[in-house]
This record gives sequence, structure tokens and C-alpha cells, in this order.
Amino acid sequence: METLRSKQYILVLSHMRCYSSLLCHILNSNPEVAGYVETHSRYAGRPDLWRLKRRVFLGSDADVGGRYVLDKVLHNSCKVNPILLRRDDVFVIFILREPRRTIQSTVAMARNLDPHDWKADPEKVTQAYIRRVKQLRLLAYQESQHAIFVDAQRLIDESPGVLGELTTFLSLQEPLTEDYKTSRLTGVRLFGDPGKYINAGSIVRNREDYSEIELSDDELEPAFEAYAAALEALETVR
Repeated sequence: METLRSKQYILVLSHMRCYSSLLCHILNSNPEVAGYVETHSRYAGRPDLWRLKRRVFLGSDADVGGRYVLDKVLHNSCKVNPILLRRDDVFVIFILREPRRTIQSTVAMARNLDPHDWKADPEKVTQAYIRRVKQLRLLAYQESQHAIFVDAQRLIDESPGVLGELTTFLSLQEPLTEDYKTSRLTGVRLFGDPGKYINAGSIVRNREDYSEIELSDDELEPAFEAYAAALEALETVR
């Protein structure tokens, strides 16, 4: 029980299809971090952090040892109290991906898994992306002291640099690496990325671009505007 009391927390704040599952698996593979799934939790106050510890250790096969417990929050329905983010024991990782590939990836995944899912509709996905990115922008303005921003594409294209930055940010004794362990809930729908790349156990750089999902520049303009505004806010946490 003492091991549960003494934890610090990592909250990965992002949106769908931004490589957050990949990032969380890399973090979870470090002996100082536990947690790789999305718990769909809200964070209003300290009791929610305690509940996170119980969810991670009872609901997954994460190791109890280490300093940090991790969760990712991808949806506005899982509200996060900015006051909670300012706690000295809460470390925030913002990760953002540009809209075109994010939306194409989301739509392609949904059409493959369930064509009747709302996420199979590019217009609905675009609106959801805009709403989420606007919320991340607001959260970024609220917390900059214990936060870091990761550009999602850099995680793939410039992995050593990004992982080095995160190792330093979290003061990890062992550096984060491109190789990671897969676990019981890896690739399971609702817990994280159900796609084909997450089970590789290492960062896959040669990925489908889903360019067959056609999106016009006019349709994407509001999404790019929201993305640009969020990037401006996230400059404060670089």
C-alpha cells in the first residue's frame, strides 16, 4: 500500500490518432513508469489521482514499482481540472498532430473496424478534432511549469531527440528507447490504439498515409486554424 501512496503522476493530454498509445507504451517500458492504457477517467481533484493508481495496478498488468503512474486523456468528456495540473506531483505531456493526417487516420480506422461508427464521417471527425484541440489550447495556457509539448510527427521522425527530451523532463535514471514492451491490453479497442503498428514493439516509421481519404483544403481550414492557435499556446510549455 505504501508503494501506491508515494507515486507521482504523468498525464498525457492529446487527441485521437496522435501516437499517444505508442508514447505511453514507450513510457510504460521504463522501470520508473507504470501505465499504458486509456482509463477514460476525469480529473477533478486529488481523489481522482488515487483512483488512477488503483485502476492502473488492478486493471492492467503494469508493474507496481517505480515513481510514476500514467494515464492519457484524449476526449473533452474526460474533463481535467487545471488546478490539478499545477500540483508538483503531476507532470503533463501535451502531444499534438496536424489535422489532415489525424483525420484521415481516424476515418480509415473507423471504416475498417465499424463503418457505422461516427468516426467514419470525415466532417464529424473534423469537428471533434477542432473541439479537442481548442480544449488543449486552454489547458496549455493554464499549465506550463510542469509540462512539455511533443510534436507527434517528431516522435516518429526524430525519435531519439524527443525521447531524450522526455527522459530529461521526467528525470528518469534510464533513458527512454524506441523499443517497448507490449502487454495484455495492447491493441485492445477502447484501451488504446487497435491498429496494426502498436504490437510491433518498436517505433514503425514506414506507415500508411491514408491519402485515399479525400479532404479538401476548405474543409480543413478551421481545423488548421485551431491547430495553429494550439501550437502558439503550447510554445509556452516547450
